[in-house]
This record gives sequence, structure tokens and C-alpha cells, in this order.
Amino acid sequence: MDVVSLLDAALPAELGRVTEWKLQALETGRAVTAWSSAEALQEVIPALAKIYRVPVRTVRRSWFRSFPEQGHLLRAPRTPGRQQGQRRAGSDAWDELTRRQRGYLVACFREDQQAESRAGAIQAAGRDPGRAAQWRRIPFTVRADPAFTGYTRVQERLRAEGWHDAGAGATLHALARRGLLRVSEDEVEVFPLGFVPRVVVEMTRAGRACARAGLGERSAGRRRGDLLSEWLWTTLVKVAEAGRAGLAEEALWGRAKFYLGTGYRPGGTLSRGFIDCLPDEGDGRQEGVYRWVVTAAGWDHIRHHAADYRELYPDIAADAAVERVPDN
Repeated sequence: MDVVSLLDAALPAELGRVTEWKLQALETGRAVTAWSSAEALQEVIPALAKIYRVPVRTVRRSWFRSFPEQGHLLRAPRTPGRQQGQRRAGSDAWDELTRRQRGYLVACFREDQQAESRAGAIQAAGRDPGRAAQWRRIPFTVRADPAFTGYTRVQERLRAEGWHDAGAGATLHALARRGLLRVSEDEVEVFPLGFVPRVVVEMTRAGRACARAGLGERSAGRRRGDLLSEWLWTTLVKVAEAGRAGLAEEALWGRAKFYLGTGYRPGGTLSRGFIDCLPDEGDGRQEGVYRWVVTAAGWDHIRHHAADYRELYPDIAADAAVERVPDN
């Protein structure tokens, strides 16, 4: 089988001619410059899979084992068409709501986003925030005298806007029928009443998309598929601030290292390859000491997206990390 001619015929001309030297370079673990971009790999890997009659994921994994520094290039890009469709659907749903329903949806959305921020902070600190299905459940009301229970945060928001009244239940169920909320009940202990019913709401994806469309907001940390979430950006900045000396292995805990590191995340998903844990050569007196350092792909990401993150996460001070970005 003449792989050179088959691959040359399958690839677009802008990637250059396929030569025997290029294939030999791949086989010996040497990167081919013309095939070192995400766009090129989206052409080369499926073409090789077709020629060798194997699944695309098999070639992708083999490529990653040979070129782990290109892990960030192998991640599947987000589909803008799907995102635009979700935004249109959210906008259409918002237009169909009454002012009152919008007020209730926004109040629940704000609490949902605060819960997401708290979970992100816990995760960034290396602890497990639990399942999203649990921490996204928002207490709406406790069916007891407010003299004993007070008001929930959602109720306080609605009271401030003048929307909290006896018709709250009907409004919630109207939103639930549209698929924007899920409404359920559980019990909570209230002294001295004992266990009393509590109404809990949970935003659906459609509900969050609808609220964002109405408020003109985008999903935090997901403005573009190539940008990191807040807790991952915080971790990358932490490692970058350590510079060439690197960050002690034990100073980086939590799951961020699996998402940012060079290798695979649990479950076999490719990591981004922005950081790596390497032996600390030091003065040679210690063995088995490792430190986290930013890879070339990580520095490149910081270089190109520092301004984006400054706008996206203004509370994260990253100037020291940006100053350490090496010159090309």
C-alpha cells in the first residue's frame, strides 16, 4: 500500500506535498511543521484513519502518545452553529415570557450562578463540591411561618423586585411547563416545628440559555471553546508565576492538573497539555523531586489569550504570569 500517494491525494494542497520523509519523521517521533496546527490535524488524522481502516480515535491516541505536546491541538473544537442555535432558542423562549415570569426566572438564574461560583471555588481549592445535580438545587420557599424560617435568597430577590406574593407557585409551574425550571419538594427541619415541606427549584439548560438571552449575557468561562474556566485559568496562572523554577509538585492539588496537564484525564479524555510535572534537576542532591512547569503550548495560550482572560475574569491578577511569558 502506497501510503504516501494515498495521503497526498487525500490532503488539501495548502498542507503541502506528502513525502516519504514526512511519514518517516512521524514514525520516529519527530513533528512535521506543516502538520503542527489544529486545522492541519483535523485533515491529517481522519485521512490516516481512512487509509489504515481504523477508527479516528485510534489514530488520535497514537498521535498523542508520539507528540504529547500537541495534546491541546487534538481537542475537538466547539461547534459554533450549535451554540448559535441554543442562543436563538433561548431568545425565542424569553420573548414568550411575561414580565413576571421573566422576573422569577432571573431571580432563580442569579442564585444558580452563585451556586456555580461557590462550587467552582471549592473545586479550585482541591475539594469535591459534589454532584451538580445536588448543588444546583435552589431552595425557593419553606412551607412554614416566615417568623420561624425567614425567607430564602430567591424570595429576598423577588421581594426586592416586588414580585413575591401568593401567586409564586403558579408562576414557577408555568416556567416548569416550558422546560425552563424543575420544581420539586423535600423536607427540612425547622426548630421548633420539626420537619416541614420545602419547595426546591433547579434551572435547566434551556432555562439558563433563556435567562442569558434575555439579560444579554454569555456563559462565564465559556465565551469561546478555547478559553479556560475560571478555576483552570487560576491554576495556570499559579504555575506560570513560578516561572522556569516551576511549582513544587505538592503545591498543586485538586483535579485541575488532570485537565491542564500533559496526558489523559480520568476516563481517557485528552488533557490540554498546558502544564507538565518534570523532574527537578536542581543541584543534584535530591532525587525523585518533581515540579510543575508551563509547557510551550501553555505559554502560547497565555500569550494569545491574556487580554481575553483580563476581560473575562477581571478579579484574577495575572500580570506576573504574563510578564514571565518567554519571547518567541
